[in-house]
Amino acid sequence: MAKHTHRGTCQICGALQAVNAKTGLLAAHGYTVPAHWHQRTASCFGARKLPFQVSRDVIPALMDSLRQQSAHLRAAAEDMRANGTTFEVELRWPSRASIRKTEAGFELIRASLTSFRPATTQPLDAFLAQQSPNQSAEERAERARGMYAEAVASAIHRLESDAASCLAELPSWQARYDGWKPAPLIEAAP
Repeated sequence: MAKHTHRGTCQICGALQAVNAKTGLLAAHGYTVPAHWHQRTASCFGARKLPFQVSRDVIPALMDSLRQQSAHLRAAAEDMRANGTTFEVELRWPSRASIRKTEAGFELIRASLTSFRPATTQPLDAFLAQQSPNQSAEERAERARGMYAEAVASAIHRLESDAASCLAELPSWQARYDGWKPAPLIEAAP
């Protein structure tokens, strides 16, 4: 592999990266290689693109992606608000659990934290009966409905908050785009 002669700034993460002498593109970066997976996680959005000293062309694509992600999150929140009974939603308690509404009632779904075994399910009413044996069936049913409604409301809030966060980033990206001026690449150390 040829040693790089210059370094450039990533348009997205701002990190200084090697520039390929033949293509002028930044090196792959921003990924991790998890142990024993034999594959990489996603790279930085600006990897294998022109450095910021030369171009600002990746920034509009990132801004479009943020707008699309925000719209997708808002649509998911609206869909959940309109059809919340068809969704599986996470609970804060018990940890790593979700509730799913079924025709028969509510199910508690627990993910395995220590192995790759599939999640286990049990009727939420049965779980609540184990936790609160002195409650009547009506009280448990009301509690199950309340837990599900609270989990749906929390999921909707999280989606809307994430959508707003995407849009909140846009002004700083626009300012970075507007303030761009070409600059020379940085010579790599010998």
